[in-house]
Amino acid sequence: YINSETVFEEKIKRGNWSYKPYYDLMEAVIIYLCPLDKPPANDSENELIGMLTTLFQIEEISAEEKKKKLQENYHLKMTNKIEKAVNQMCNYSEAIEEVKEAKAIAKVTARLTAQVTEKVTAQVTEKVTAQVTEKKDKETVINMLKEGLGIDMISRVTKLTYDQVTNIGKRAMLL
Repeated sequence: YINSETVFEEKIKRGNWSYKPYYDLMEAVIIYLCPLDKPPANDSENELIGMLTTLFQIEEISAEEKKKKLQENYHLKMTNKIEKAVNQMCNYSEAIEEVKEAKAIAKVTARLTAQVTEKVTAQVTEKVTAQVTEKKDKETVINMLKEGLGIDMISRVTKLTYDQVTNIGKRAMLL
């Protein structure tokens, strides 16, 4: 398909605007290329679309093969100037493919980074939480021993074993 799009002025609010732009001089032509699995017929109506589809196809086809197709299918004479232009167009389609690949790699990298970050964060959080809990337990046991409470009672209240309470007390030189 080939569509022509034009630009026109639409007055939304009245006013004393004296500028007269040349909207009728602006036009965009949009050319819809064929899918690679449905090549265009080689009649004159589809020749432009067919030629552009051949130039921009991003399958594994060399510039030489594209030139050969253009010569055979569209009877395009390969002068030096046209050959140079075809090579540039082929480089352009390869650049588009490289950009697509780079975006795909960036997406995968971002997803993997997020997954690794999530796992590492969970591990670090778990470790830090364990360390903070251990420190609080030690402080609690030490304070309870200083208050003269027995090891059995401290063990029941803190839910630490008798041996854990005893070790904390010995390290703090309270037992």
